[in-house]
Amino acid sequence: MDNPNQGQEGAPQAPSNIVINDQEYSPEEAQELIDLGRKTREYEQKWNTSLDKVWPEYGRISQEHKATQEELAQARQQLESFQQKKDAGTETNADVNKAREAAKKLGIIFNEDLEKSGYIKKDDLPKYFQQFMQEQKYVDSILTTSEKLEGEIDGSDGRPPFNKKAVLAYMQAYNIEDPLKAYEDMYELQLKSWKDQQVQSKKNPSLKTIEQGGGKKEPKPVRVTDDNVGDLLKERLYGAEN
Repeated sequence: MDNPNQGQEGAPQAPSNIVINDQEYSPEEAQELIDLGRKTREYEQKWNTSLDKVWPEYGRISQEHKATQEELAQARQQLESFQQKKDAGTETNADVNKAREAAKKLGIIFNEDLEKSGYIKKDDLPKYFQQFMQEQKYVDSILTTSEKLEGEIDGSDGRPPFNKKAVLAYMQAYNIEDPLKAYEDMYELQLKSWKDQQVQSKKNPSLKTIEQGGGKKEPKPVRVTDDNVGDLLKERLYGAEN
């Protein structure tokens, strides 16, 4: 009797299915799972994180992106609708406000928004540059004047010395624009006393005495004090007594 398996020993056998976690897969499907697992491991090692954490975040970002795109599309539609109303002359204040909000969502910036945020528009640059140059020129003038006054008023004539740094600080604190005026305001009492002394010295020049004795001698200045002012004045008016 012939063997029924005779002649089939050399025929190729069809691969059997593979069971993974109680789930049966064909060899092709199993190979795809193996390749996917290998690729997943590579990404996890590259990013140093588990895809179990990345995937939910990816889903959240995708949903947010979709919502943003829908919001932008709605904003564009609102602007198109507003433009149609504006062309027809039927727009209302409410339409204007909605259009402005839609424009902001699309990243459109208005001039008033730039001004509120402190940005300088290109057309305003020449004006601000001119203003800056004027302010710089004013500052240079103040510094030059202050340095000049510091050299002239050094305290040698009895006035308080002009200190540039102190005067500039005083100008800033009390909003005074003129360095000399600030200096005079700082030392008002001292300068008044100094001026009185200058006036008094012009009215009463230094008194001199001539020493008596053999031969003519150069007069020596006499220092005026509270004790001798009366005698010196009499001497000046009536002459020295013999």
